[in-house]
Amino acid sequence: MIPASPGVEMDFKSEYGGSTLKEALINAGAPIAGSDTLRYDSKSIALAVDGNKATIRYIQTLVADFYSRPPVQRDGEEVSRQLIGKTAELSDVDFPSDMKLGTIRFEADHVAVGFDAKGGRSADLRWAVSSKGDIFIRHSDGRLLLNGNLNAPGSLVFTLAKQTKAYDIALQPR
Repeated sequence: MIPASPGVEMDFKSEYGGSTLKEALINAGAPIAGSDTLRYDSKSIALAVDGNKATIRYIQTLVADFYSRPPVQRDGEEVSRQLIGKTAELSDVDFPSDMKLGTIRFEADHVAVGFDAKGGRSADLRWAVSSKGDIFIRHSDGRLLLNGNLNAPGSLVFTLAKQTKAYDIALQPR
């Protein structure tokens, strides 16, 4: 038995797709075999999983991580309003070798300016927010530098293009 939120089935189906909780967990990467069974017991607020130990541990970790992360801002217009006039300190981020940024400043009209560690202008950038609240920051030549979203506390949570390491950077006023 794995402790779960009362809305676990709906939460995972809306996040990862699928018509059942089992399909949604498979879409989320859980190594569920065809013979494994999965049942949500709303009375005990738990998932009953019949599978090998590795699968059970994976689902347990997946569910715990899903509910421990701060909720993401999904309103594109609200995300845009929160970005404008803010800066993100990125000096600890390992950008590709030709890109060195200390700070990104988000300005109106989808313009962002990159500054090096000494405060000198180092890059002209563009930012965009999808209707689902996803943030994309590109170099002026069109290369995708990073994509992510805002979490509820107002941090920019992102990954670099073609990399898997995630960063969580607090936005600061200008």
